[in-house]
Amino acid sequence: MLLDELEIAEPNNATQPLQRINYVGLFINCNLKDAEKNLILTNLWVPEVTYKFPLVEKNKTRNLRFQHRWLQLYKWLAYSEIKQGGFCKVCVDFSKIGGIGGQKLRVLVLKPMDSFKKTLETLKNYTNREYHKLALLKADRFLNICVQKEPEIINTLNEESALADETTDVSVKEQLTLCVRYLVGTGKDRNVHESFLKFTEVTSLTEKI
Repeated sequence: MLLDELEIAEPNNATQPLQRINYVGLFINCNLKDAEKNLILTNLWVPEVTYKFPLVEKNKTRNLRFQHRWLQLYKWLAYSEIKQGGFCKVCVDFSKIGGIGGQKLRVLVLKPMDSFKKTLETLKNYTNREYHKLALLKADRFLNICVQKEPEIINTLNEESALADETTDVSVKEQLTLCVRYLVGTGKDRNVHESFLKFTEVTSLTEKI
């Protein structure tokens, strides 16, 4: 998707949302350029505190609406007026595959969070997803590179990854070793580092979503 290909569509009526080029909903499941990634991280449309969020059909029974305070609690959360739900902007940018055990990308990445029952629990659990943690690291690195105006951002970020390896300890328990590979320094002084994160016990070698 190219920013200059997006058109601003005038609404046909008062209830139809205005399509701006900085709506997160326009960038879902797209092959993004650096300029678009930067826009998503730094200049997305944010509803005013007085904005009245629509009542989505599936939430009408409980009269539940998206809450502006969720955007303040979770800075990575963005609201899509087009999709009428929430997305994780760092995962929209950088999560292209799922997490450990084939964890699939779904709500908050490819689909909007538009069911608002137990929303705070949903958002809290989401922060523990490994692909989300990695996306946060990549987003931070991306913005640092943008500030320093370093070239080849995509190639740089491709050298950053999460590493996982399964082993069995002396008590015959399956364990997963988690590490992260990242870049330190700038220009010719840039070096790849690897850091150990933790051991975690594996209760199953498959994961059902």
